[in-house]
Amino acid sequence: PNGRVSNVLVDGCVFEKNRSLSPSGGFAVSLANIRSSKILNCKIRNYGNEAIHIEDFSRDILIKGNVISRAGTDRGAYVRVMSGSRNIQIVQNKFLDVGNPSINVLEFLSGSVGKTPSGGISSAPSGVTIRGNTFSGSDCRYWIYMEHPAQYDISNNVLYFSGRVRSKAARAQVLLFRDGGGVRSGNVFYNNGRRGNFDFERK
Repeated sequence: PNGRVSNVLVDGCVFEKNRSLSPSGGFAVSLANIRSSKILNCKIRNYGNEAIHIEDFSRDILIKGNVISRAGTDRGAYVRVMSGSRNIQIVQNKFLDVGNPSINVLEFLSGSVGKTPSGGISSAPSGVTIRGNTFSGSDCRYWIYMEHPAQYDISNNVLYFSGRVRSKAARAQVLLFRDGGGVRSGNVFYNNGRRGNFDFERK
């Protein structure tokens, strides 16, 4: 992450059955301090940890047309973006067979306190687009969890719980923690039981 890498293309790949127990590994695709890159049309399934991990001031990343199923079965998320990454587009993907009640499917975090490996100071991701995706499964904590979100666009997604939702940790399907403003439109939520759709926390 101390160098600059750009124009990485991961297209049409199949990743499956990674059961690594390392807390910092076991990803299908991991980008750190990467620019202008794409993850397209991949199939990722049966991952104990995150399918896609983006961190350390990566920017201008497109995640499109992928099918991810049974990720985060032990920990993590389906997709985690953190540590100052920006202009991340997550569009027209399918996040399927979600079943771990302790994970967030898409997770956007500020990151740890202090400097990142590239020398920057961790901050919340910004300029995130989540559009035209399908989410489905039996349980999770949140479909989308964002810390300090700003300049986001969450639009035209379909979010569907199948069967009875077991998780009691979450009150809603999307949590925006200290919301900094963005677009929320055209999202369709099915079978959410007693959960609300969006939750905004200020503390």
